[in-house]
Amino acid sequence: MFDVIIVRYAEIALKGKNRIDFEKRLISNICKSLTIAGVSFERIKLIRGRILVYTSHSCYCLRKVFGISSFSPAISCSIDIDTIWKNSEKILPQLNSKSFRVSTQRVDKSCAIKSIDVDREIGSRIVDRTGARVSLKNFDFELCVEIIYGKAFVFSERIAGPGGLPVGTQENVFVSVCDPRGLLSALLLMKRGCSVTPVILGSLGKSGDTLLLLNSFGCSTTPIICKNYHEVTGILAGGSGILAIGNSLDDVSGILEQDLFRDFLILLPCIALSDAVVKVLLDSYAA
Repeated sequence: MFDVIIVRYAEIALKGKNRIDFEKRLISNICKSLTIAGVSFERIKLIRGRILVYTSHSCYCLRKVFGISSFSPAISCSIDIDTIWKNSEKILPQLNSKSFRVSTQRVDKSCAIKSIDVDREIGSRIVDRTGARVSLKNFDFELCVEIIYGKAFVFSERIAGPGGLPVGTQENVFVSVCDPRGLLSALLLMKRGCSVTPVILGSLGKSGDTLLLLNSFGCSTTPIICKNYHEVTGILAGGSGILAIGNSLDDVSGILEQDLFRDFLILLPCIALSDAVVKVLLDSYAA
């Protein structure tokens, strides 16, 4: 039924002259995610404020692409009330509730048709067809229409993405992922656009699940397995010189006092998080 995925981003829109670089990186990461998931697509189109992925698949793998705020499987059609209604009827079987609303957004403000006129006309036809009640605040079902540069897109679902910045737009960081705090540190840094090289102290052991979770969010770098932090700093000396550790506040003073880390930038993303908060955040990423 759907023929396109509307991808939205938030923080990238605040960028200035380098915004296009972030958009291109996000498109690259989307292509990579779809390819790994085995999702075929016709093409990907960048427009102002949106990325359109032309495919009939639902693309739920995009839930784990940093930089995406939300996405929607949609039906594309011409900007004409009768055509919009015809495609809206394909979604109406989902309206098995007592209340609904129609929400139209003009991404392209140059379009002559007004959002409120679409809301009223389509809403009126839904009432006549189903007898459902309109409720603008406490609704059970929402039919959405986005008007984007000469086309209308009809959908009913907004799927949340992880937000943040696209992975690869910032520096590479070596992250110790030996415990839950380290794993969360890696994810939080990836959300800020960093490319992450996982560092495992000791042996690979039970770290397989950790690497699978990181890979699902776009970390494709081969992990480094070291016996101790001395080996890690030796690797850092020839690399980015940035190391992230997920230690708690109680451990920070001991880490920073070690001459071992004197010449490196140490990041502590989880410094102020309790164990309970760390667990909740990790569970949300793993869901």
